[in-house]
Amino acid sequence: MATEIFVHPQCPHCASVIEQFDAAELTDITDIRNLKAFLAYRDSLDGYADIRSQGKIGVPSKVIDGETVEFFDQV
Repeated sequence: MATEIFVHPQCPHCASVIEQFDAAELTDITDIRNLKAFLAYRDSLDGYADIRSQGKIGVPSKVIDGETVEFFDQV
């Protein structure tokens, strides 16, 4: 099972997630390659539909196997 946890270091909602996980487990969207991957998921996966409709960015979030989206307490 491949899991990607998307965060941004300046996002206040990401701070607790960043503290919970090792840096190697996190995908920092400030890197352009990671941002492109995140946006591809965010713009196409049904799990992000509510986030898109609310005009939110969608981090922190977790994508499992490129299909399933899970959110942390705050997004």
